[in-house]
Amino acid sequence: DGNFYLELTSTNTKSSQIIIRDVTGRIIFDETFSGSLIHIEKAELPKGFYFVQLISDDKSLLTRKITVQ
Repeated sequence: DGNFYLELTSTNTKSSQIIIRDVTGRIIFDETFSGSLIHIEKAELPKGFYFVQLISDDKSLLTRKITVQ
């Protein structure tokens, strides 16, 4: 539905950056968060495929493909 919840299991980081890109690589969302639970409300995302990337301490921790239906 365009809402994303991310829970970080490590609390050693001071902040994390979340980047959401569309399939062409265009950045749709880019924000820095602190804390272990992140809630992103992006209900205006059109249906399609996106890539969510988590960066912490200047290292890419993960990239996941998601589908908004």
